[in-house]
Amino acid sequence: MKLYEIVRVPLGARSYEIEVGTDNLEHAGPLLASSGNVTHCEILTDENVNALYAHKVAESITNQGIDVDLRVVAAGEPSKSVATAEAVWE
Repeated sequence: MKLYEIVRVPLGARSYEIEVGTDNLEHAGPLLASSGNVTHCEILTDENVNALYAHKVAESITNQGIDVDLRVVAAGEPSKSVATAEAVWE
């Protein structure tokens, strides 16, 4: 039984797909691995999501032989900024 659906976001050259479903966090690794020759992944999350879900996703990805770096930012709207993105990039 399929517990997820792939939804395509149609943005022309910037189109992408999103997997929407139930209990699909452990499916992140196989999904990422199936997208091509992936050797490294950056997970960016906030403190709230980190505590609940990030490690489960990271484990699913590392189980596929993909290196994972997990970056955690403060929860809340102030973290959704160019300054935060720049700090993570650096």
